[in-house]
Amino acid sequence: MNKYPRFLAVITAVIFIFALVIGITGIYSEYGDVRTAVSYSVKDSSVGTGLGNGILVTYLCPEGTELSDKEISHICGVLQKRLNAYGIQDANVYYDTNMSVFAVEAAYTSRTSYDPNILYSYLGRIGRITVRPGNEKDDDGKPAGVTAESVIAEGKDIKSVSFSVDDSSTSTSYICDIKFGGESRESIRKHTEEVMKSDKTSDKYFSVWLDDTMITGRTFNTVIKNGVIPSGSLVYSDEQIDGYIGLRIIAETGELPFQLTGAYVYNLSDPDNTVKFNGALAIILAEAAVFAAVAIIRNRLAGLGAAVGMAGYCGAACAILSGGLASDLGLYVTKTKLCVLAAVTAFFAFVMLSLLDRFNRSLGSSTPFRAARETFSAAEKRGAVLLAVLIAVTAVIDILSYTVSWLYPLYEVLLTASLFAAAGYVCMILGSACLIKSMASTRKLNDEKLYGGVSA
Repeated sequence: MNKYPRFLAVITAVIFIFALVIGITGIYSEYGDVRTAVSYSVKDSSVGTGLGNGILVTYLCPEGTELSDKEISHICGVLQKRLNAYGIQDANVYYDTNMSVFAVEAAYTSRTSYDPNILYSYLGRIGRITVRPGNEKDDDGKPAGVTAESVIAEGKDIKSVSFSVDDSSTSTSYICDIKFGGESRESIRKHTEEVMKSDKTSDKYFSVWLDDTMITGRTFNTVIKNGVIPSGSLVYSDEQIDGYIGLRIIAETGELPFQLTGAYVYNLSDPDNTVKFNGALAIILAEAAVFAAVAIIRNRLAGLGAAVGMAGYCGAACAILSGGLASDLGLYVTKTKLCVLAAVTAFFAFVMLSLLDRFNRSLGSSTPFRAARETFSAAEKRGAVLLAVLIAVTAVIDILSYTVSWLYPLYEVLLTASLFAAAGYVCMILGSACLIKSMASTRKLNDEKLYGGVSA
């Protein structure tokens, strides 16, 4: 029977065209000078270095410092690890030999989650973390008295730093537990056993320091045998919050040989970067347009169905890049991810042209509807299997990347490919098949001439 529910094709076409328009233009509401995104356009995507706005933070070495290539490499490596610990995976770290400064270049837009003040104030710290008895400070805020004379635990023995915010009650508090191992763990046990025997509350005071800056001061309330120092406190200033964030970042990395002083922050708003991103999008859209033109010229109505499927895919790709209704769902767009998008788009364009060619050859021995049904039936099944395999491999690589860190870039590539492949399968395989079968089942359109058949 040459019957197919045509209302499905109408709904599919409307959704695909709507998705393309909204994906490119977005939806915004305006109230005075405030412009709020209801649905983000693809131009609002969170882009990586070299693709959009960014910042450049420079750090000065101590005066008269001369560095070897090995020392420069070590410092750049520590800075890179600190950036990664802060959640910035895409940043350039380098040493400017002409200016004798270290520099960090990172993407920075209205959707960026990190605080540049953290980079400026904490990235260049030496990174010596200590737990000291008492909480005495001199006029410059450095350790003084008994606090300066001894150390209970050192950063070299830190195993982990857990950090969270508790705002479940009327007051907000920061929970920070520092876990020590090695010699520090035993030192903590001995010190707490000793102070617990004292009747003086002041003997139980301790403080956590990052270099010569006190992060927090607390009191030991019990003997600590597991090496975990409770270092949280009530939040009372932005400086305190930044201190905890800085502590967590530096605890996961090595120390610097000397302190780097934050010098300047440059706003990298060079329009060339935006041109690069928009240019890459234009090339991918041109790729899709060329496919649509070739498909329509060669296969007429069948090509039109495939072109609408490509429109839906492009709209879905825009939503994947930008996040659509929720910015947190958008990809962090790098050059590699744009290359993956271009490759997946080219792959589905090639597959669809092959399917249309097979459909064209079947027209001589079958009706357009039966030819479409037979052509796309196998493609739908094989596509589902291949997509399932790709998703399964991505999930496995994701699990392995937690223990094998160098697999993470591969996971990001596979995840990006999986997202776009899913969009391509739904829009270009299932969607195009729906449109073509619907047209082919319509009596007035059931003529192979309208599909580029041999008698056309």
